[in-house]
Amino acid sequence: MNKSDLLSQAIAEVYEASLDPLQWPNALDCVGRACGAWGIQLLAFDRASGTVPFSAVAGQITAKAEALYVEHFGRIDPRVPLVARMSVGDLMICHEHFKEDFVARSEFYQDFLIPNGGRYAVGAKLIDNHDATVIVGIHRAGDRGCFEPAELHTFSAVLPHLARATRIRRSLEAARAETTTMRTALDKFAVGVVLTDQTGRILHANEAAASMLRCGEGLLSVNGRIAARVAEDDHALKAALQGSGGCVAIRRGSAALKLRLLVVPLPERAAASFDAGCGTVMIVVKDPEVMDRPAATMIAAAFGLSRAEARVAEAIARGRTIQEIADETKASRNTIRVQMQAILDKTGAGRQAELVRMILGLPTARD
Repeated sequence: MNKSDLLSQAIAEVYEASLDPLQWPNALDCVGRACGAWGIQLLAFDRASGTVPFSAVAGQITAKAEALYVEHFGRIDPRVPLVARMSVGDLMICHEHFKEDFVARSEFYQDFLIPNGGRYAVGAKLIDNHDATVIVGIHRAGDRGCFEPAELHTFSAVLPHLARATRIRRSLEAARAETTTMRTALDKFAVGVVLTDQTGRILHANEAAASMLRCGEGLLSVNGRIAARVAEDDHALKAALQGSGGCVAIRRGSAALKLRLLVVPLPERAAASFDAGCGTVMIVVKDPEVMDRPAATMIAAAFGLSRAEARVAEAIARGRTIQEIADETKASRNTIRVQMQAILDKTGAGRQAELVRMILGLPTARD
């Protein structure tokens, strides 16, 4: 394969790696061969910590050498500050900055780079923003000599593509992290939340909603679409999904109280995020028979109660009487009454009913 074809292949492989990070070694190997390099490394430096959160190598750079660089020698690499001061895309040609006398007394060169087969390098900065600096470097052993002008030209030609592919990869990773965070947050909701398109195709269901759908007592998933078990309710749900939303009551076979649904059409930009071609809809599902009571630890933190007082307050919110709480905790009625008075004093509640309203008004989350 001639140099031109090798460069074209390298550029194509770089964009493949932007979509699949497992392809970076193969892409870098193509770039390195096109530039006549002994090895090549792509790495990111975290500005806040000074660490290397990402590194990919190819060529004759061993996994052991890469690990040593990431763990220690990257921090004392004298070439990195030079690249960091340069503009994006400029080349740092090491032999123009570090003469043989410097190399001979450098810990980085003598204890790491030369023993691992390297010597000459050309580096460039691909990305430089508030949180990270991304650098790529091509390497060559001492017996090969420094890089030729034609090889530097090839390296310069591929740099814009490496930079673009790296930005794509970082954007995809940020989007994936944001999606994971949002889904984790939704799973903490005690109410059910289902995201669908206007046809009812389920795009995501949090843990509470997924449990309801698995149960199938009122709502269920049919071929990946949300549906109501009762035909009349299903018609009302579909009308809300395809219209302007609204509230829908869903009957259940074994429960006296209906599920209450709030159907909310989302802005058009949400459809693009979920690849929903016909609009995205959020369905909030509330089971009236499931009370969202905060845990005793939250009650204690919210009102400054002791652990014992918080347990009493939580039991009161569950509808327990003084006698029932005394039986459960193996305490006397008088002890529970004293704790109850302390709870009222600390919360400012005038009576027990007001205390229950205050407790049920606290935000809740699933464990």
